[in-house]
Amino acid sequence: MAFLVPNIGEKTCLNAVSTMMLSATLYLYTNDITPNSTHVMSNFIVAADFMYTNPTFGVVATDGAGKAYMVMTDTTLTQNNTTSQVVYGYFIADGSGNLVCAENFTPITLEANGDQIRISNLSFRLYC
Repeated sequence: MAFLVPNIGEKTCLNAVSTMMLSATLYLYTNDITPNSTHVMSNFIVAADFMYTNPTFGVVATDGAGKAYMVMTDTTLTQNNTTSQVVYGYFIADGSGNLVCAENFTPITLEANGDQIRISNLSFRLYC
């Protein structure tokens, strides 16, 4: 018999994730790696001199098929120095320093104080 998580159970699980994210931090990383399921925080080199922030997620909702999801509010990170650095992606760590998720993107070179990167359209869905 297959294990079943009903739609309301998905929503309950994502509500727990949303609560955990209150103490999480979103970081940028500067090493050229593609995140995979075996990575931990130490696999990523954190980009220097950014004011890192807690990601903010909206309420857990359901789509037309009854599947639960939550979407992160767009987040802008601003460089606080003039050192050139190439950013390859971002990751989120929980309040205990555990890697929650990571994503790479086309590398972006930041060269000036005030340069910004915006992370948008990040959503979490459960596929049970």
